[in-house]
Amino acid sequence: DHHGLKKLRTEKPYLAHYAKDQENITTTDASKTGLKQITEDSLKPIVFGNRYLYDTRKNYAIGELEVQAVV
Repeated sequence: DHHGLKKLRTEKPYLAHYAKDQENITTTDASKTGLKQITEDSLKPIVFGNRYLYDTRKNYAIGELEVQAVV
């Protein structure tokens, strides 16, 4: 439910430790202004990332930007 998810996302520790034997999910989002990325295990985020796009990359297609968000 919504309240359980909110509690899980706000209680300490907020970030999980990376475990190579556990499945992780990486989600990306790209726009013409920046790239965002989050890697999480089944319950908590492990790492967040974002990057501002300079003028030379603002002309890239969204699919190309999504790939760059992973790298």
